[in-house]
Amino acid sequence: MSSIGGVRRGTLLLSDPFLDDPNFIRSVILICETNEEGHLGLILNQRVTNLSVPDVVEDLDDFEGPLFLGGPVDKDVLQFVHRLGNQLADSVHLGDDLYWGGDFEQLRTLINIGVVHEDDVRFFVGYAGWNKGQLESEIKNDVWVVSHLDELDDLLALSTDALWREVMKNLGGKYKAISNFPLDPRMN
Repeated sequence: MSSIGGVRRGTLLLSDPFLDDPNFIRSVILICETNEEGHLGLILNQRVTNLSVPDVVEDLDDFEGPLFLGGPVDKDVLQFVHRLGNQLADSVHLGDDLYWGGDFEQLRTLINIGVVHEDDVRFFVGYAGWNKGQLESEIKNDVWVVSHLDELDDLLALSTDALWREVMKNLGGKYKAISNFPLDPRMN
């Protein structure tokens, strides 16, 4: 797996607890692509509250999984991560048993015949993106805490409401203490 500035596919970015950018408050971002032009990632813990997957994807029989906001860029683009591995052609391995993208028509068929369930795949509208050098600069300036998929048991099984806190706590040391910081420090 290639690594640009220490960031590679499967890297998890946890926002600084006091980051005030409304797009990324308490976000956990999964890096899906990294190359010389920059990085692309998906915010794992921001549900779209007014839509579900069937609202944006036609012909999915009985699939009621939630829809997530992958980031502020290209919100009309649908992306997905899954645990299907080689069952889905053209998937990109991110680490452990997690994959990004692949043949969407094949995925639709697998969902409709009942092989794929809501806890096997997560759909996103939009993504987070960084130009060359931008993410590395943000990491250097402590905007993001870096972790990796291989440091977790099952990312898709973790509650999205507590994901930031759980991944931060899993890092141990000072991050365990940071995981308990209140969203608004004035409330402490």
